[in-house]
Amino acid sequence: MRLHSKRLRAVLDELDDTKVLYDIGTDHAYLPIAAVSEQGIRGAIAVDNKLGPLSRAEANILEAGLTDHIILKHTEGLKALTNEVDTVTATGLGGKNIYETVKESDLKNVKKLIFQPQDAYEKVRELCDVRRLKITKETFVVDKGILYPIIVMEEGTMTLSETELYYGPLLIKERDPVYLDSLIREYARLLVTIEKVPGAERIPLIAKKSLLEAILYERK
Repeated sequence: MRLHSKRLRAVLDELDDTKVLYDIGTDHAYLPIAAVSEQGIRGAIAVDNKLGPLSRAEANILEAGLTDHIILKHTEGLKALTNEVDTVTATGLGGKNIYETVKESDLKNVKKLIFQPQDAYEKVRELCDVRRLKITKETFVVDKGILYPIIVMEEGTMTLSETELYYGPLLIKERDPVYLDSLIREYARLLVTIEKVPGAERIPLIAKKSLLEAILYERK
C-alpha cells in the first residue's frame, strides 16, 4: 500500500475525531504515520504479528521522525490495546481474521472501529450479532479494479438481514451507481459459476444469486 493510496486515504478520512489509534496488521505503518503527520492525532500503537513488516515499519517511523508518537508492538490482534486508544483500524486483513480478532476481545475505551477487509465482508458485519456494535458508516474504494468496503462500527445494536450482512445495509440503501455496477458484475460471474458446478454445490450460489436479485431489482 502506497503512502497516499486511495485505500489508505479512505480510512484516513474516517479518523477526524481520533486521539489515539490502534492499527492491527500495520505492515509498513503507513496508516499510523499518515494519521499522526497529516490528521494530527496524538499517537498510535502499530501492531503486527510478523517481524519483517515491523522492521520495515520501524524504519519508516524513524524516517518520519515519529518515534515519540507511534509505538510498535509484535503481537496478535488486540492484545496490546490500552485504555487510551479510542479508535481501532484493521486494513489488509481478511474478514474472518477481523471477526476472530474482535468477537471476544476487550475493547476497553474504544469508540470507533474502522475495517477495510480484503474479503469475507459478511464476517465483519456479523460482529453486529456477537458484540454490542452497529454500523454507523459504509463507504468503498475501488483499487486496481477491486471494490473494497470501509465499514465503520461503534457501540450500539443492529440486526442485519442476510442481504445486508453480505452487501451492507448502508451501501444497499445508498445505491451508488459504482457499487451497483460491482454487484451486477458479481451477479454475472455467479451465473457462469452456477452452470459449471454440480448439484448440491449450487445451493449456496443460488442463494447468493437471489440476494443479489433482491438488491438489483429492489425486491423487499
